[in-house]
Amino acid sequence: MKFLVVLVAATMAAPVRNEPAFCHGLDCPQFRTINTTNNYEVRQYSSSQWARVTIPSKYFDDAESEGFQDLFSYIGGANNASATIKMTTPVTIQVLPGAGPYCDSFFTVGFMVPFKDQPNPPLPTNHNITIQNDEEHVAYVIGFSGFAKGQDFVVQAGNLASALATDNINFNSTVYYTATYDGPYTISNRHNEVWFYQ
Repeated sequence: MKFLVVLVAATMAAPVRNEPAFCHGLDCPQFRTINTTNNYEVRQYSSSQWARVTIPSKYFDDAESEGFQDLFSYIGGANNASATIKMTTPVTIQVLPGAGPYCDSFFTVGFMVPFKDQPNPPLPTNHNITIQNDEEHVAYVIGFSGFAKGQDFVVQAGNLASALATDNINFNSTVYYTATYDGPYTISNRHNEVWFYQ
């Protein structure tokens, strides 16, 4: 997909923060690890700002592509400053499953706003895109490798939910988040995640 190609070019930027290797030296959400189990990691995330667009669809991969194109246009200059905004990582998708097999789910695709542009980034000219502030929060995270598609994230979300239930952890099971960190030319050591919030 095009967003993965963009990430390839963006990963050539020099590191400016002490972030995990899977952030590739790009701005990415800051967190500290609270706990690690055999099945998942517990992270405390700092507050951050995001550009997001919601796509109703029956298909994750279609919504991912459409949402990315909207956001890529925004960072490419479709904003009130006609400014080019640096790419960040990961590309996230909040997944709100539909009520039934024939109903649309709601996929909210997000790019984090670069730290230098927070808290007042250029505003999108596409009114479907919103700038949102995420407060500090706890996330339960499972990581996995490979070229992840929608069904891969569904499987990993189920694995994470089962592990949390086994440990009697209360979490928001209404929605989950996917996170994609790598471009298409990264063949090995690819990194993807699923998050549930506390």
